[in-house]
Amino acid sequence: MIKEKIIFITGGAGFIGSNFVKYLLDKGGFEITVYDNLSIGSKKNLNKAIRSSKQIGKINFIEGDIL
Repeated sequence: MIKEKIIFITGGAGFIGSNFVKYLLDKGGFEITVYDNLSIGSKKNLNKAIRSSKQIGKINFIEGDIL
């Protein structure tokens, strides 16, 4: 049985965060939670990263402000 690694990414809907999500999806074996307030980032960035990844993984999105 392969155990998934759990990753929590703040700012995951921004340029850098969404590319990091894509990188992790391409590697596989991760359950990813993205936390972003969408003040600069966009769900479009995240959706684009998910669509262009080689594999589909588990992604949860939480909209919120860490402050």
